[in-house]
Amino acid sequence: MSALLQLRNIRKDFGGLRAVDDVSFEVERGKIVGLVGPNGSGKSTLIDVISGTIEPTMGQVIFDGRDITGKPPNTIFEYGLSRGFQEPGLFFQMTALDNTLLPVKNQRGERPTAAPWRRLWHAQEEKNALEAHNALARMEIAAQYDKLASDLSGGQMKLLEMARALMGSPTMMLLDEPTAGVAPKLAHNIFNHINALNKHFGITFLIVEHRLELLFEHVDAVIVMHMGSILAIDTPDAITSNAAVREVYLGD
Repeated sequence: MSALLQLRNIRKDFGGLRAVDDVSFEVERGKIVGLVGPNGSGKSTLIDVISGTIEPTMGQVIFDGRDITGKPPNTIFEYGLSRGFQEPGLFFQMTALDNTLLPVKNQRGERPTAAPWRRLWHAQEEKNALEAHNALARMEIAAQYDKLASDLSGGQMKLLEMARALMGSPTMMLLDEPTAGVAPKLAHNIFNHINALNKHFGITFLIVEHRLELLFEHVDAVIVMHMGSILAIDTPDAITSNAAVREVYLGD
């Protein structure tokens, strides 16, 4: 397996506060990897750096062989890296279907030279709408296609965000607490969908999650952060028995 994502000596300072301190690791193509750590350990800041929401103070982010350090999120998205947020970043006054259609790439109807002539893009729009409906069905929320995003439950919003990301044909998804505020049964369902997307489409995942007992059932590897640095990288079983990790989480 080759590394799809590589972080090299990433540091992020906010004034006198160092949120991420010399972080380096790789995520292999096709793997599901967990990123965990106590509150304030730098996980979400690191996700923001990878996705281009903020620039690192120093270091490099390499994705699929490209240096994407400091590139804007839209460019990084075009390269095949999508992300989800702790609070779903949806357009709440648009329907679930319209939200899902937003990230579709290479739409003819968006080109000034084609937009005035419906015959040039109508067939593609119908195809995209069918694929968007299929993406919603894959997430088991197709029945909500015509509802405003604001009218969905918290769990359905998380699933909609994943369906929308899928429509952008990603190679990798960054998910920041995909089960936050979600009931246990739906939380398990969300991870089942993650596994299905990994197996069916080969999508690589880096997932920040606080429900460790759930995360560890589904990931190939776990990266543990503490006070902005990497504390451990290993399999879920090895992390569970790691004395330094237990001390950070449990005070053992």
